[in-house]
Amino acid sequence: MSFLLNDYTKAILYFEEAVKNNPGHAEAYAFMGSCKSQLGRYQEAVEAHKQAIRIKPDYAFAHYGLGLAHLVLGDKSSALERYKILKLMNQEMADDLFNLIYR
Repeated sequence: MSFLLNDYTKAILYFEEAVKNNPGHAEAYAFMGSCKSQLGRYQEAVEAHKQAIRIKPDYAFAHYGLGLAHLVLGDKSSALERYKILKLMNQEMADDLFNLIYR
């Protein structure tokens, strides 16, 4: 898979096709968001992660990715909100995000 080979542009195309065929595919949106972050397309990453969360509100990976994208965009407050949500879902991811926010 392109995502695993660091071909993020190609992976985004696959994930876009996946959500076109299955608009309820939260994982595809979240991985698309991660790929967009890797390419520096952080605002697009925010939107993809938000869509994943709309579909699957308890999807920790999407909350983490959203927090990272917010952080890179300079929105520490929104990243901290993701941290608070993650604490209830996945303590390890929450701790990692917290450390990134306050390093």
